[in-house]
Amino acid sequence: MQGPNATSRQTRRSGKDRRQSANQFPLSFIRLPEVIKLCGLSRSSIYAAINESNFPPPVKLNNARACAWVYGEVVLWMEERIRRSR
Repeated sequence: MQGPNATSRQTRRSGKDRRQSANQFPLSFIRLPEVIKLCGLSRSSIYAAINESNFPPPVKLNNARACAWVYGEVVLWMEERIRRSR
């Protein structure tokens, strides 16, 4: 008999694995307001999760401050959260 946490353990996927899986989606960037709408987290929660390696990091778009997220990586993160909650 396994303990209650036995089924909820997941191996952490590397950035490379996440990018390979994200290839099933059209390659597109989304900016922070759309990420917030898509996943339902606040700005501060998103950046806290990035710092803890629990959310896909943004991609720098230029040498200034502009950054965006890869749409497929955010969707895969959401799908993983759904799987973990079931």
